[in-house]
Amino acid sequence: MSKIYKALARAEAERGSGPIEKKHRPADILVPASDSHPAAGHMDMPERREEYEKLKVMLTLEAARSELRSVMLVSALPGEGVSTVTLGLAASMADVARQGVLVIDLNSANPSLADRLGLRGDVGLGELLAKDATRAEAIAESDVPRLFLLGRGRASADLSQPSSLALFDELVRGMRSDFDHLIFDGGALATSPDSLLVASKVDGVILIVQAERTGSETVREASNQLRAAGANLLGAVLNRRRDYLPGFLARRL
Repeated sequence: MSKIYKALARAEAERGSGPIEKKHRPADILVPASDSHPAAGHMDMPERREEYEKLKVMLTLEAARSELRSVMLVSALPGEGVSTVTLGLAASMADVARQGVLVIDLNSANPSLADRLGLRGDVGLGELLAKDATRAEAIAESDVPRLFLLGRGRASADLSQPSSLALFDELVRGMRSDFDHLIFDGGALATSPDSLLVASKVDGVILIVQAERTGSETVREASNQLRAAGANLLGAVLNRRRDYLPGFLARRL
């Protein structure tokens, strides 16, 4: 098991979920969020790494139809596993990346990616936007091959300011040529509203929904907010879905 998946397992344990079993699926594709794409239905994802591999394949297929280099993951409410799915997807995509995958932490309420990757978090996006650091200083290479991080940093990154948002957009467009993919941890819309400002600046947005926790009305409202902000909403990931049937029986249905 790679370092990134060990870190994800530790993060799940710290959240009190315990070890991931086959009947506990942390990233199950639920439905596409746009009527223009065919329904994906439920997918059998028995192993954690395999779950992210299948999500990567779905994004790769989408990229074959249209340019899809930058993707942001968000949730309606905090605590739905956005950071965990972000790292799992990024690590999976880094396996086959040529230039690398850059993860950008936009989670203003709980910027945890630097800690999970064992990287320093004192220089990042805030310093880059304030022009107190260069890209080489702000972007850190993780121990996972071809996986890089642009953390939040210590300085405030207020994207509600038009000048900061314009500079952010310029930075993102510049980094697109340096990496195969840009994966954004947008956090929860309820606590990281800046993600709505970024929604139209990325190629696609994925909504993370925790099973048996977030109501359909909350998910619908979040989807409407993202679409109103100009997001290309690719779909939803049903996170931490539990199977109540025994595995051998569920496979026969």
